Amino acid sequence: MHFKIITSFYNVEEWLKYTIRSMRVQDYKDFQCILTNDMSTDNSLQIARKETEGDPRFLIIDNEEKKNTLHNNVNAINLTSSDEDVIVILDGDDWFSSKGCLGALKKVYEKEKCWMTYGSYMEYPAGSRGKFARKCPQSVVDDNSYRENEWVYSHLKTFKYFLWKRLQEKDFMDPSTGDYFDFAQDLVYMFPLLEMAGPKAKYIEEILYVYNLRNPLNEHKVDHSRQLAVEQIIRNKQKYSLLEERGRC
Repeated sequence: MHFKIITSFYNVEEWLKYTIRSMRVQDYKDFQCILTNDMSTDNSLQIARKETEGDPRFLIIDNEEKKNTLHNNVNAINLTSSDEDVIVILDGDDWFSSKGCLGALKKVYEKEKCWMTYGSYMEYPAGSRGKFARKCPQSVVDDNSYRENEWVYSHLKTFKYFLWKRLQEKDFMDPSTGDYFDFAQDLVYMFPLLEMAGPKAKYIEEILYVYNLRNPLNEHKVDHSRQLAVEQIIRNKQKYSLLEERGRC
């Protein structure tokens, strides 16, 4: 099993080394990481280059124009060539909780024959379990009502590339501007992926992710009202249909 870790970063010089080191120490070695620098004005790019020097598993993309996390992630994910690659979203100010995270993911995919996962995370620096780290009710899966349910489809977020390929590019765009959504960006792809995967989406109880609440650039700190407004737009979008069973994983 091959993992593609997708990491977008902007002005995270205080934390980026922890992000990268948490990847490099993984017991499971079959992965590639695509790091996208979104025109950082601090030393983030230099840190990324230093921390990945000599390791061919890391590719750094240095943007020449400002984009945003969603646009960066879309571009990086679309560099994937195999339907069976497992995409792993790891933000540039967060990190894996242990050296066994990728190995744990591999076991879940192989045992459950799943197409995607969502899971459990720890909040830093408090060290407490994340408030969204919960399994959604079975009734939500049965009714395909993810968009109506409270948000619990959180870190660590992973999915097979073949599922991602079925997303429509127009659904990444804010209809009022024609640009990629700038807030609530994980909702943009998680809702349709869950709607297509249905019971092939699995919740992981084990904490695999550390979510950094110290970063002043966290969405809810920058503009919480905008975050909520975009969330509502995404929740009101047309649902995707459940995919038929297929022999994968």
